[in-house]
Amino acid sequence: LGGVFGTTSALLNGVTDAESAEAAAPRLEQASGTLDEVAAQYENAPESARQPLKRVIDNGLARIRPLVDTVLTREGVGPVLSPIVEPMIETLQGMSDAS
Repeated sequence: LGGVFGTTSALLNGVTDAESAEAAAPRLEQASGTLDEVAAQYENAPESARQPLKRVIDNGLARIRPLVDTVLTREGVGPVLSPIVEPMIETLQGMSDAS
């Protein structure tokens, strides 16, 4: 999970325009796939495992959400990355709310 946040943050920090968004999209899609796998495992995790993960999720969301909001407003970036990044945020928020 930490890797998903690290990869996503690093990729988004490098996005400045539509061209860099297109370049980042495949790796963000990989991170999204990894997140989907983690989310599926999280649903079946015992409560004792969920609480520490919830802290990681909440801290990661606090870091990544402002970055997403900023990057998606850059010219040409939103149409490319919104379909990838917004569902990731929704998945993470859902995981946080489920705990």
